[in-house]
Amino acid sequence: MGKFTIMLKENDESQGTYRINSRTFDILKKYLEPYRSLPPKTRKIRCVETGKIFNSAREASDWVEFVREISYCNMDLIKNACRRKGTSFGYHWEFVD
Repeated sequence: MGKFTIMLKENDESQGTYRINSRTFDILKKYLEPYRSLPPKTRKIRCVETGKIFNSAREASDWVEFVREISYCNMDLIKNACRRKGTSFGYHWEFVD
């Protein structure tokens, strides 16, 4: 694995938004994680029908993808279902305190 160098210049004319694939993003995220100023904010979530508790919405969305055999499950929809006591992907969700 190569080493990454990221340089930010205040007057850089070429700054912009760049698209990268998910594998590259995951690699960059792994290397940048120790430099985060704030810890990631996660809340535990419970699937009401199964009683299964997940450590985060991302973990819950991964489970839904596996169980429902779908390629993508938006974790924001699960979080919204927790907030409004609704359903998402056919399940009721709630935050666990």
